[in-house]
Amino acid sequence: MDQRSPTWALSDATSPTARHAATALPYADEVMSETVEPSIIVDVWVVSDGSQEEFMDALVGVFERVSALEGFVGGGILKGVDPTAFVSYATMRSASERDAAFMDSEVTAMMRAIGGIARPTPHSYTIARRFTPAASAEAGD
Repeated sequence: MDQRSPTWALSDATSPTARHAATALPYADEVMSETVEPSIIVDVWVVSDGSQEEFMDALVGVFERVSALEGFVGGGILKGVDPTAFVSYATMRSASERDAAFMDSEVTAMMRAIGGIARPTPHSYTIARRFTPAASAEAGD
């Protein structure tokens, strides 16, 4: 599986859902295969200096909406030492729930609005290996 697949990529690039996502979010040009494993979404954001507060307000709104949808496990926003650098991450229970969340009309509208403030470099991941304080385990163990 290609671990570089972007946030908004869908299971079947020819499906109506995939075409809608590609239209709504034009950088959805790669496909992540369907998985029953958690889907971890990581976006690296570059925000214009002076727009950080507006960006944070908008991204918090996205998280508030996505967290109310089926499949949301958790997430967060990291602020870089460079005040224009941010990273957001979210875990969804599955790729299909991730896809559904980003097809939500409210989420789509919010992401379009953020597109006027900042540009993401999105990626989706699955767990390759987990670590806990006591031990480590292979994914799925």
